[in-house]
Amino acid sequence: MECAVLALVCLLLSVAHGQLFRTFINTISRDALLTPSNIVQDTKTFEKEYDFIVIGAGSGGSVIANRLTENSKWSVLLIEAGREESLLTDVPLFVSYMVNTDINWGYKTEKDERFCRGMKDMTCNWPRGKVMGGTSVINYMLYTRGTPQDFDHWEELGNSGWSYKNVLPYFKKSEDITVSRLKGSPYHGLGGYLKVEQTSWRTPLSAAFMEAGSELGYEQVDHCENPIGFSYVLATKVRGARESASKAFLRPIRKRTNFKVAKEARVTKILIDPITKKTYGVEFVKNRKPYTVKCRKEVILSAGTLNSPQLLMLSEDQTHPDMEIVFGPGALTGDSGGSLRKVLGISDKFYNKVYQPFSDREAYSMVPVLIRPRSRGFVRLKSKNPFHFPLFYPNYFNDTTDLFAVVEGIKKVSDTYSYLYYLQKL
Repeated sequence: MECAVLALVCLLLSVAHGQLFRTFINTISRDALLTPSNIVQDTKTFEKEYDFIVIGAGSGGSVIANRLTENSKWSVLLIEAGREESLLTDVPLFVSYMVNTDINWGYKTEKDERFCRGMKDMTCNWPRGKVMGGTSVINYMLYTRGTPQDFDHWEELGNSGWSYKNVLPYFKKSEDITVSRLKGSPYHGLGGYLKVEQTSWRTPLSAAFMEAGSELGYEQVDHCENPIGFSYVLATKVRGARESASKAFLRPIRKRTNFKVAKEARVTKILIDPITKKTYGVEFVKNRKPYTVKCRKEVILSAGTLNSPQLLMLSEDQTHPDMEIVFGPGALTGDSGGSLRKVLGISDKFYNKVYQPFSDREAYSMVPVLIRPRSRGFVRLKSKNPFHFPLFYPNYFNDTTDLFAVVEGIKKVSDTYSYLYYLQKL
């Protein structure tokens, strides 16, 4: 009843004051009173090693963590960058407002003349869930599986076990279909963790849409069985409330002792053995503290279509580095005599602008050094006289890849400085 009253108040606010409502939602969605009591508790301390580490508590990671912890002999750590869901996310009507809160990563595409030309600032919004349940918390709850031909094609490419007939039993195992006419279907399951319903309300236009499909020669189908045809949508909900992946697969197993969840924890790197190419752990940050946790069996990456490739690229067996950062005590701020800047050939104009304001202050240096530049310089003769110095053309940053690499090195220096500053404050 209290939740229903709150929903009504929020709805009235949303109608009357859109911006006010968004601010209101962002503020109260973290309130403990709006957090369900049956959530999986956040882990504050970590073992040095687990059997499995699952990255991402979205539609994939939630299911995987559920299945792995069925074996009581296996320990599983699930790492999620976002926080817990709020009762507000149960209300499907609120989704367009919840997307504007911190449970969405807030990704935008890069600006380009070739796409997103009708969007604000010529960039497309790519909402992705940063929350327990992932994008299943901020989507529109449509239940679909993709076409059988896609799965068959993946197996033809060499991915054994990925044909539709092989994956169908797992779809059915997860599902609890509530639509009467589909309960006996060989393409749907009963008793699974995920509730699948048909919408209780339909616009009168939907019947006209279905009739139009028939006039065009299409049959009314179950799109989980046959993707060619017209059908009413199925939705992941329970009596009208959103059924997220976390609600469906994680809350029911919250008391399993071999299951731990780290919320608001950001994985920064997957540890990969450079010789065997096998994963053996992860690095992550939680509450501004870095952790390294190893696994006995596997690291399972299920961070979504955007974050998964990011992590893979951050985790490459880079045995041929292109950058080194040299740390040393002291800096040009202490070069009161001017001998060091003379050795380096630094101009007075540059020194006075950058270093003079901090003259005689203690400092340290972190210098990014590009050790595999792509830019190519050259040496030329000044004359045929062997006693004349040759002419040197370094062509620094002639290849812009080098410039980007140095910029990344500077960012890494900045990150290192921030961490050193943080340690000094502890």
